[in-house]
Amino acid sequence: MLALCLWASSAFGQSISFHSGNKSGKKLPTQKLTHMLPSDTEGQLLVVEYELNATGVVKGVRVRQINEEWKESASVKIDDTRRNSTEQAFRTGDRIHLLLSSADDDYYRMRHVVVSVAGLQVVSDSLLLDVKLAKGEVCYSWTALSPEKSRVAVVHTVWNNNSKQSTASAMLFDGDMKKQWGQPLWYGDIQQMLVTDRGEVVTACLLSSKDHQETLLRMNAADASGRKQDEVVLKGDLEQVSLLNYTGGKLLCTALEGDGGHGLIGKRKFTAFHVCLYDMNASTLRLDTRHAFSAEELCVFENVDTDTRLSSKSTNYIQRIEQETTPGGGAVIYQRTWKEITRQNGIDVSETIHRKGMLLANIDTLGNLLWVRAIMQNNQNVSKVELSADLVVCDGKLYVFTNEAKDETNEYTPHLAAKRSKSLLMANAALAVYHFTADGRGAKQMLATDDKFIFHSPMFDFGGGNYYLLAGGMGPKVCHITIP
Repeated sequence: MLALCLWASSAFGQSISFHSGNKSGKKLPTQKLTHMLPSDTEGQLLVVEYELNATGVVKGVRVRQINEEWKESASVKIDDTRRNSTEQAFRTGDRIHLLLSSADDDYYRMRHVVVSVAGLQVVSDSLLLDVKLAKGEVCYSWTALSPEKSRVAVVHTVWNNNSKQSTASAMLFDGDMKKQWGQPLWYGDIQQMLVTDRGEVVTACLLSSKDHQETLLRMNAADASGRKQDEVVLKGDLEQVSLLNYTGGKLLCTALEGDGGHGLIGKRKFTAFHVCLYDMNASTLRLDTRHAFSAEELCVFENVDTDTRLSSKSTNYIQRIEQETTPGGGAVIYQRTWKEITRQNGIDVSETIHRKGMLLANIDTLGNLLWVRAIMQNNQNVSKVELSADLVVCDGKLYVFTNEAKDETNEYTPHLAAKRSKSLLMANAALAVYHFTADGRGAKQMLATDDKFIFHSPMFDFGGGNYYLLAGGMGPKVCHITIP
């Protein structure tokens, strides 16, 4: 059963503040291509962004210093970054660190470019990965920062389509990108990875059995002393692993449970999620807890009042949209979301993204499901807005930022259906935040309702409860949020 938690915003003290610039910037690429970092100059910030040609191909990567009205005071273009992807962008001291990747049929490379904060000058440019690929081989990589940004990890795997075999390796760096160690991993099957502040690199992957009655969970764990690996069979047809934490050799993850419909969009039904805790030191599955979606939770996914009687005990289109490691464990958001494409004469002419209700699950390091909270949602748009919500951990609380209809209220009402935008051509454009204490008390605050503040980027942590993001209509504005 869903707990009904109605709390005014004042329940947690001061309100969260929101400010945006007045000027919309140029229409930037998708949120994955833009990063925001703090500057040393008051009223300024640093933006790492792509330059695209007319057909959407990356011409180069640029670092700019701007104010909240997009006025540029300094910039530098990184050499030889055509068709590059920015895997990570972060700041340590007076240096900006960029991890840039590029690939073709014969190679996969990842560069580490260092840019000085003062003057925006390229200080160094070196190769982290230089993988030569044979015919039929493909390289995949993952990068991650530890929660306190004191460690950086790079994992890559090479899959051979001919032999159906893979090889993988991991590298660990400190916050200044000084290499601590590198070593091969046993399993090349990787879907998620994380790095701890202690310097442990962990990966996880789910592989379904032929009859889809069982699922194999494969894991790697590596640190300066060596590596461990293991696998365990879980009951059920599981997918979308969420690797949340690794403490004391115990790996914490969640996974969605489905029912049939493999390879058929919209036909696959979802019935539950699992919480798994695996002890890598003892090679023991400590727990596998199944949380079946309740009648009220299925109403949330459908965005109907929770006293509505539904005939089905499952629903389709469930996706994990956000997850975070927390000091006490981890949190994950599941949402019902799907895309509709309209075609004419075999050509895609329009795309509509639908987003319904969300469930936020909070789990401790022992694998205890502490609570599940509902966030009603009723959103759609015809533009390719990739971000539905963002999850932030700040001072022991969980904050979920999302777009809603401008006539929604400050009251947290998880039992009532959310309103839809009155415009059929634009998503819900007001910005709201839901916040939850460690014991699950919930509150809500509408942050911006007087303009269009559709997500164009995730939240970027500037420290001290200060976050920046890009939000707007067709063009993004620089927005600043402060959590007291």
